[in-house]
Amino acid sequence: MGDRIYGFVRSGFEKISDVLSSSVVIGGLLNKIEERTGISGSFIITGLTILFFLLFLLSSGPFFLLYSGVVLYPAYQSFKCLEEENKENAFKWIKYWIVFSAFHAAEHFGDRFIFWLPGYQILKVPQIPVL
Repeated sequence: MGDRIYGFVRSGFEKISDVLSSSVVIGGLLNKIEERTGISGSFIITGLTILFFLLFLLSSGPFFLLYSGVVLYPAYQSFKCLEEENKENAFKWIKYWIVFSAFHAAEHFGDRFIFWLPGYQILKVPQIPVL
């Protein structure tokens, strides 16, 4: 069983290496790194991907994800609505921003008490469907 998993992972790394080697810039850079370290380029790319994913999850990634969904998209729709001069949609987005402001104010004060909980930023992400 372990040999099959290793073979599967190894073939995946080889496919990644083939795709990346076809790129002139990335392939050349990976070849230089492989020569100096002796580590396969596909392992390097996989390691960097895992590292960036973990940094995203453990640092400001969830915060960015949350606010890109709750601020950027509605802001775009609000400006689009104002350009079209659609009063129904404008009223809908005004209500959205009032509710968002109330949630944001409550979150600001609530963060003072529960920010220390592990994974708190990640748990805030499901707030997106609420708004």
